[in-house]
Amino acid sequence: MALKASHPCFCAYNRTMDLRTPRNVKLTAFFRRSFAFRTIRDRLPVILTKTIDRLSQKKDDIAREYGTEARDEIKTVVGKLSRLKYEIQTNKPLKNIRSPATDATIYNDYIRERDGMEGVPTPFHTIWLLVECYMYRKIWEAFEKTKYLREFDPFRFSKEELFQSALPQIKETIAHLQKLSGNPLANKEDFCSLLEVNLWSNKGDLSLSPDGVQPILAAQLGQLSKNILINDSEKVWNALQSSDGDTIDIVCDNAGAELLSDLCVAHYLTEKKMVEKINFHVKSLPWFVSDVMPNDLKWMLEEMSRNEDELLKFFGSMWIENFKNGRWSIKTSDFWTLPVEFEMMHKYDRELYKNLSLSKLIIFKGDLNYRKLLREIFWSPTTPIGIAQGQFAPSKMCAIRTCKAEIICGLSEGLAEKLDVEDPSWMESGNYGVIQFSDKIVPLMDKEELDNLKDMFHYWNPKHQDSMNMI
Repeated sequence: MALKASHPCFCAYNRTMDLRTPRNVKLTAFFRRSFAFRTIRDRLPVILTKTIDRLSQKKDDIAREYGTEARDEIKTVVGKLSRLKYEIQTNKPLKNIRSPATDATIYNDYIRERDGMEGVPTPFHTIWLLVECYMYRKIWEAFEKTKYLREFDPFRFSKEELFQSALPQIKETIAHLQKLSGNPLANKEDFCSLLEVNLWSNKGDLSLSPDGVQPILAAQLGQLSKNILINDSEKVWNALQSSDGDTIDIVCDNAGAELLSDLCVAHYLTEKKMVEKINFHVKSLPWFVSDVMPNDLKWMLEEMSRNEDELLKFFGSMWIENFKNGRWSIKTSDFWTLPVEFEMMHKYDRELYKNLSLSKLIIFKGDLNYRKLLREIFWSPTTPIGIAQGQFAPSKMCAIRTCKAEIICGLSEGLAEKLDVEDPSWMESGNYGVIQFSDKIVPLMDKEELDNLKDMFHYWNPKHQDSMNMI
């Protein structure tokens, strides 16, 4: 696979290695036969191009909503996004985030940290997670610098279209939930079927399919069932039977049909009295095109409550009330849009870790959350999840994702090798998935406990003191 010398990526391409990602290293575009490489070479520029095109197409609508002065600001934003696209394609060094927001300091410090560890960070020569998060944070920076568009979500129109295009799937999911509601008691088989619906709704990801997403209908679910590589639904069910708290947390991923199915899982758990309260963790910035923000959730519920379909209207109105009375709540944190793995939560948001530790179960949705949970490492596929997640374990957790990146753990011996032969794109196609449970728990230590442990560890083996700084 060779690029012409005229291609913008030509120079960057020639400074990468023509290898697959080695096992147990961070995912990076430095390895040319990786999904990370193809993402940065192909997908990220396409996403920026489509974002620019959409802003140009919608400039009249935006001007009507935000004022005529916003039209000129669109031109400025488009210029910045075009420059960002060029910098990614030509492997220019990552720049500082120029923003008064608190997360900018964390980004800039982290970029400097990578500089000290691996040389100047560039798109093809640093951690893939950092590059992707950096791009979306830079998109938002362009809007932060404006006067009239500082609250504008450049992906809003795409997410609203995602909901409309998924209406056949959404109606089927709602009908399935209504059927399950006929039984007043919680039922393991019903709950597990709902988790499968929730899993396959994760295929609806606009950062992977910028041209749109095909709805997954009920007839396809039976065929896809055989592609669940790890199905710990029964373990999740058993964890929910415990008396460890009355709250669960759902860390959301995509808007549209996936968000709808997240709400269906929440409805089942609260209506069947399995939990009393559910927290939905969503992004505070426009993120990875289709990730949920508070306004996306509110918009969808309002759309449902106005829909002519009686079931959609019924559940939309009921769920709005759940948020009003505090049974359900929307949570945001800058941590979810930082370019770091979840193991670093103790450093950047200790309060969030404490709150999650009160949860009976944390459900992590989607591929990006899975990558952060597994520390963005290309693990040997049989690595147990308890090892892959490291020291991030505030409570029992379940990861639900369709495979759209070269990262996985917990597979049975020989399964990955078998899939490599049968379907070489199995790790990135979204046609396979996992419902993966971990019961590992690591309490958050206070400062005194941490200092004592560091002192003890240093006494045992002083040369390992640096590794203790990660605790």
